Amino acid sequence: MRFIQIKIVLLVILFASSCASSGELASTEPANPLLGNWAYAIDTPDGIFTGGLHINEGESGLSIGLTEEGQPEGSGQLMADEITFDEEAQTLSFSFIHDDYGKMVVNMVLGEEGMAGTLRVTQFGVDVPITAMRAEE
Repeated sequence: MRFIQIKIVLLVILFASSCASSGELASTEPANPLLGNWAYAIDTPDGIFTGGLHINEGESGLSIGLTEEGQPEGSGQLMADEITFDEEAQTLSFSFIHDDYGKMVVNMVLGEEGMAGTLRVTQFGVDVPITAMRAEE
């Protein structure tokens, strides 16, 4: 009789632990579709500028770092400010300060193929197209 009670207790413990662990694996919130690395292209009258967008999520919300292709090794990332993402409209907005051009404001819409929108160079009042595609891992 004692042996049967031990088996029942073990089965209950195993069942409870498997339920708890499966709950940890299945999150009820969908993953943010913006997170990860993106390759961007900015189409300007002076040519196409490319680089990387690195989007992460921390305790205080989204963070975005931008790297410019062709910059010296170790030149670092530009960090974005004023980051907003409207989940319903699937729109991402942020700004950053560029050493040569000053404040830039980016507005993009997330679609099935990537993101597309405009980059505003506030110093000159000019909007140029910007696109971003998921970067190859």
